[in-house]
Amino acid sequence: MVSIAVSKTAGQGSNPCARAYERKNMKVINYVKESYYEFRDHVTWPSWATLQQDTIIVAIATVILALFLYAVDSLFGNFVIKHLFELLR
Repeated sequence: MVSIAVSKTAGQGSNPCARAYERKNMKVINYVKESYYEFRDHVTWPSWATLQQDTIIVAIATVILALFLYAVDSLFGNFVIKHLFELLR
């Protein structure tokens, strides 16, 4: 009877870096798989109508904020040009 030694590192030799690299790759693959299943099965996605309403609200808020920042920038710019440069003369 011939006994054959079975190694847990068959095909990898005795290189610990290769084993660590494979474990790291398996962790990444498992993470991606688990994330996919989490998104598919456990996340409650908004309806199309809710998504459209929220998009409109964000767009309106963005326009209002842009107008406010434009007004503040214009007023501050005019103030600096008129008053600060007069003080430097």
